[in-house]
Amino acid sequence: MIEQYISRLCQDLQMDIPQKSRDESYLLSVREDVPIAFSPIDEGFYAHARIAPAPEKKEDFYIYAMNANLLHQGTGAMILGLDHEDNFLTISLKIPYEIKYEEFKNYVEDFVNYFLYWKAEAESPKWKTVEL
Repeated sequence: MIEQYISRLCQDLQMDIPQKSRDESYLLSVREDVPIAFSPIDEGFYAHARIAPAPEKKEDFYIYAMNANLLHQGTGAMILGLDHEDNFLTISLKIPYEIKYEEFKNYVEDFVNYFLYWKAEAESPKWKTVEL
């Protein structure tokens, strides 16, 4: 099913259809600066992306991001996290199989919007260390 949704999304956005990787995932760049990996999981699909390097004021930013994760108040259905080395802010989403294409497309649109919002937040000067 993921193949059909990715193919149709690419047609709708007038993009080339990405090749499936060995692990059955697809890397789709809806925008040049928004690469999203889609992988099949038992419950449906898993969308994942690296947003930006972790800000300098990590602790303050992490508290802010975790508050956003709380009850999905600042992330929609997405989850903010970190990569394995704690160097990059990530965003992920589980998309259930039992959805229609239009719902899938809406999930992707929301994913991109939250990605861009959190990228701007992570790169904001308020999270930079000020040297005196």
